[in-house]
Amino acid sequence: MDRGPKANSATREKWSIESMQRAVHAVRTGSISENRATVVYDVPRQTLRRAQLQELAFNLAEKLGLQHRFNKEAGLADWGRLWSYLKRHTDLSIRKEENLSINRALSMNKSEVGLFFDLLEDKMSELNLTNKADRIFNIDERGFQLNTRPNTVVASKGRRVAHVISQKEKGEIITLVACFNVAGNYLSPCIVIKSKRTVVGLKEKLPAGSDIFLNEQSAYINAQLFFVAIKKFVDFFPHQQGITSYFDFDWA
Repeated sequence: MDRGPKANSATREKWSIESMQRAVHAVRTGSISENRATVVYDVPRQTLRRAQLQELAFNLAEKLGLQHRFNKEAGLADWGRLWSYLKRHTDLSIRKEENLSINRALSMNKSEVGLFFDLLEDKMSELNLTNKADRIFNIDERGFQLNTRPNTVVASKGRRVAHVISQKEKGEIITLVACFNVAGNYLSPCIVIKSKRTVVGLKEKLPAGSDIFLNEQSAYINAQLFFVAIKKFVDFFPHQQGITSYFDFDWA
């Protein structure tokens, strides 16, 4: 039986079952991140990821009442058997969960989606926009991190931190508000930045007609800035009739 990839014997003896169990529990409960757990509990990252999968398989077998020969003391499934099972069932893959709000979960069902498109079809017919892609617009916002993702570097042994100079602290963003139609034509964007004063020269590097909104609290969009952006886009078509827009804005 294929036992799967083996751990490096040089690092295998540096951690214990107890420390791995604590690391898996800490990551599963969300108390610390996976990267942090490897440092706090001194366990290999790849082995920690494998142990999370082994614990998942063990708990599933216990919940279904299946007979197994897994290590009940460690609470982990046998890696070799688990690896062989995944190789036989190529339609399965290991994925990381993504958070989904309860409102989105309740809305994304067949009846609700069908109702939305029925209303959309009626409104498109009412406004005579069925075949007028240049008059159907979408407005949306997107946040962008101002600091880049760190690269992997080579450092001397024993050095735990390798710094890189960043323009902004971690977590600082700007928000881009974009408007475009179904035909693929974009209007000049609006940008929200956290600042009291306009950054000199910033607007010169933006497309013609772009606007910069200043927000002292944060760079996130809010109701006031939202309506300012809407007015900007509406003023671009002062004499046209039968234009519709779809919004997807979230703000606190």
